[in-house]
Amino acid sequence: MEGRTELTEREQLILKAVVHTYITSAEAVGSRSIVKRLGLDLSPATVRNVMADLEEAGYLQQLHTSSGRVPTDSGYRYYVDYLMGVQELTISERARIEQEFSERLNDADEIMRQTSHLLALISRHTGIVESPDETRATVRRLELVPLRANLAAVMVADNYGRVRTLTVTLPEQISDVAKLNRYLNEMLEGAAVEGMAASMQAKAQSAMDEYRALA
Repeated sequence: MEGRTELTEREQLILKAVVHTYITSAEAVGSRSIVKRLGLDLSPATVRNVMADLEEAGYLQQLHTSSGRVPTDSGYRYYVDYLMGVQELTISERARIEQEFSERLNDADEIMRQTSHLLALISRHTGIVESPDETRATVRRLELVPLRANLAAVMVADNYGRVRTLTVTLPEQISDVAKLNRYLNEMLEGAAVEGMAASMQAKAQSAMDEYRALA
């Protein structure tokens, strides 16, 4: 269920308390825990009703009927977007970040690893890297670089910032590499990286069929 973008002040307060309590205890949160944690002038029944509304809106979920509630992905997202206080970096933390990224990193994987490591050091929490789904990578740019006679390097940059490099042998009849480079970019931009060959064949076949029809 899609969460509401607007929550009442009471709903925001209780959602924030549930997220904080669950993060620190790793246990499902009940209404009595919220009342005790916040010292609210509300009964557990009232808090329980608000938590039920948040569950209906998609921000909380109940893992078992007899247990308390835990945040959903939408609950965490709302907390990050609207409820979490942002703490300014110290001068030393800024200097550390600038120092770590002063040298150009080679690829997206290295950037992700280094960023996760740096965030873990600064926040003193565990850093986790989640790499992009390879099956969803699409071609953003392709570059042919001649190496020697009939041999060229092919560099393919995808939408995740990754660059793949391979070498290919060009047919002797291809003399204008720049023209071939433009043609491949026109044909393959936005195509799935893992399906470049199939995409190229399909578009070439479609073009041939069109020329036959015109003829």
